[in-house]
Amino acid sequence: MVRLFDEKIEDRFISADGYNSQQVISINGRFPGPVIIAYENQNMIVHVRNLMHTNSMTIHWHGIHQKSTPEADGVAFITQYPLLPGQSQTYKFKAFLFGTHLYHAHIGDQRTMGLYGPLIIIPNGHEKVSRPQEGKNVFVAILQDWNHDDNSEVLYQKLLWGDFDRQRGKVYTETLDPSGAKYSRFRFHSGLINGRGRYYSSSTVNNEAPLYRFIVEQHQKYRFRVISAATLYPFRVSVEKHRQLYIVASDGREIQEEATESFIIHPGERIDYMLYTDSVLVHIYLSLSL
Repeated sequence: MVRLFDEKIEDRFISADGYNSQQVISINGRFPGPVIIAYENQNMIVHVRNLMHTNSMTIHWHGIHQKSTPEADGVAFITQYPLLPGQSQTYKFKAFLFGTHLYHAHIGDQRTMGLYGPLIIIPNGHEKVSRPQEGKNVFVAILQDWNHDDNSEVLYQKLLWGDFDRQRGKVYTETLDPSGAKYSRFRFHSGLINGRGRYYSSSTVNNEAPLYRFIVEQHQKYRFRVISAATLYPFRVSVEKHRQLYIVASDGREIQEEATESFIIHPGERIDYMLYTDSVLVHIYLSLSL
């Protein structure tokens, strides 16, 4: 069986966390890109069109074993030449292994601008998997560390070296964790879940930007596929009013259920957990912290 997809990559302007509008890279008009779902061992055909005005790009299929299809791995200048503006490419590969994966840009810092999306491979029926894999009780939560810089690559050089003359010292304050350790070369402004977040500033009134909503019912069991499309920051993930999450998969592999209050996820990692909604439901927040 063949699974066919068509993706248009183009520039757009949005306000992800309510701070200001800035340029992002959308896929089929969406930020983040749409969820791609296939069944294990299906032949996947993905048509990609670069409609950006100036940027070249490639797509990497993170977590997919490119057996016999190394040309589809999407690594610029190693497995392919980048797609120039106006060009198209067809990626062909087999959906293997099943689990929670992602696709993302593999040139520069385009992932920070939104060129990413979830890639979910469902067991084809031959595997005995007792946990839910799809349906109304399965959610996808893709995370991103968000900053308010229009062009992260240029900003990095400008902040690091002043006027690009590489003779001056650093001219910015790095983001540090509570112990004083350096987190990243970029300041952390806010975290996004499925492209939405809310910027909090101690010097201004907090905005009311809409957050992404997962609609759940009390006394039910749900699977959350958590994907970190972050660039540099790890996140600690927890659920308000629920002291127990049950991790059931890591980086696409099913594991023995492990109970925890929270977990830390790093860029590129995927963690699946089961949530039993045992509290009185009004609003319960899926929380991210550094």
